[in-house]
Amino acid sequence: MFSYEVKMAAIKQWLGGVSISSIMSQYGIRGSATLYEWVRLFNSSGAKALQGSLKSSRTYHPYSFKIEVIKWRLTHHASLTATAKHFNLRAPKLVWEWEKALKEGRLKPSKGRPPKLTKTNNHEDDELQKLKDENEILKLRNAYLEKLHALAQKKRKSQTKKKPK
Repeated sequence: MFSYEVKMAAIKQWLGGVSISSIMSQYGIRGSATLYEWVRLFNSSGAKALQGSLKSSRTYHPYSFKIEVIKWRLTHHASLTATAKHFNLRAPKLVWEWEKALKEGRLKPSKGRPPKLTKTNNHEDDELQKLKDENEILKLRNAYLEKLHALAQKKRKSQTKKKPK
């Protein structure tokens, strides 16, 4: 709806100290949330994040990518924001939603189009792949729960140290 140039001009004015109401009236922005979102995108991902429309920003992320993101976050003990920046995701909430879905058992590979069976052995291969995928999901879920448990124990330990005897 708004061009890249308008977004950049509005952000520059806001960063320069111009009031949000005058910027909104100058460019015909209906809500302050729009300008704040532009500023957030600009600060997190730079000017390139302001190019393109909202519809083009809705990207499909395959199952393997989601698993890779979660593994990286657990391995590097990174925050949601740092993980989103590392993988050029628009919002840290995506990572949180994927982790939550994994924990609840809802993160699964998409079924896609069923393959044409050329051999009778394909059924066994499919079953083996299913088991491997399930095993990987369970390993990730286990690692996530272990991390959660360790953090809970650490919190409990710090609370017991603070209590006077």
